[in-house]
Amino acid sequence: MRKSLITAAVALLLSIPAVGQFNSGGFYFSGATNAKLGFETTTTELGSNQNAICFGLTPEAGYFIRNRLAVGGAIMVDYQRFLGDLDYGEYDIVFGPSVRYYLPRDTDMQVFLYGFTGYGFVPNHNLFKFVLGPGINFFLTERMAFEAKLLYSFAREWNPEGGGHHNVHDFTVMAGISLFFPTFTFETFKRDVEE
Repeated sequence: MRKSLITAAVALLLSIPAVGQFNSGGFYFSGATNAKLGFETTTTELGSNQNAICFGLTPEAGYFIRNRLAVGGAIMVDYQRFLGDLDYGEYDIVFGPSVRYYLPRDTDMQVFLYGFTGYGFVPNHNLFKFVLGPGINFFLTERMAFEAKLLYSFAREWNPEGGGHHNVHDFTVMAGISLFFPTFTFETFKRDVEE
């Protein structure tokens, strides 16, 4: 009996239509954590290379301006631990616009293309970041989805006072939960005029 109830609940979750969540006028909110896939290599202004591992958090919100096309904004907060001769850690924060395009699919596993560009700060440096890659939403309920993204990112850090720069290329895996809200409509209620 218990096994059949669990099977029925899973079947119900997998049969929830998610297509209506991407219509024009809808909203989404996402919170994801990330970890670098392997190590990243940083070339410093002194010409040396350093490896680093990174963990972070990325809250994001967006609005569907057209069916399946959403624009929004995100804040990427990362902590990097550099390994090698100079063993130290640092944080960076980047904020800017994001865009998503969901590919036409009539399933609960929705594939999308993701882009982000932003400006931010690292201690003693300014930072420009560009991120691009595919993602997937697996809907757990009608409005809640597990989200995963595999992203390529390019970051350029520079010191506005002392000069010098770093270029960072890496791949990042992000995972989290997203909430979707369909189009909001407000009806105007009019009182009937009594004769």
